[in-house]
Amino acid sequence: RYVVTPSAPGRLRDAYQAVASLIDARPAGYLAAVTGLAHAIVALVIADASRAGARSTDGTARGAYDERADRVVRFLSDAMGEHVDVEAMCEACAMSRTTLHAVVRRSFDTTPMRLLQFLRLRRAEQLLRATELSIKEIASAVGFASPYHFSTEFSKRYRATPTTFRAANRDE
Repeated sequence: RYVVTPSAPGRLRDAYQAVASLIDARPAGYLAAVTGLAHAIVALVIADASRAGARSTDGTARGAYDERADRVVRFLSDAMGEHVDVEAMCEACAMSRTTLHAVVRRSFDTTPMRLLQFLRLRRAEQLLRATELSIKEIASAVGFASPYHFSTEFSKRYRATPTTFRAANRDE
């Protein structure tokens, strides 16, 4: 959907190969190293998107770096297990409702609440892979009101129940 061509494809390829080799070798602490390299890859792509103006195929600017989007993501990550609504996001990020929606739409091509849902499900995925927490504990930790709602939303996104997903995707 987005037309973003890395200005340094060699650096991006090198980072990707480093991630692949770490995953293959799985040395002690490899998850932290993979996470760091993934952040480096994202930073390269974001930097390129910012320089290039990150035009979508319809010609509108999308995906460009916006420090306000970082504030939103940091707030949502920090408030993961809490009740969060749009008003709380606006207050914490010092933005009006209109600005918040515009920033999130321009940066992530979604709404603030869908972004929150995405981040919660991604965190739940990490917890399912790496911990022995129960489904109920994970649901609570990522901010779902009930394990049933969590399981329903997780199943929609991953096409597997949390229990099935965990069994098939355990980190060693």
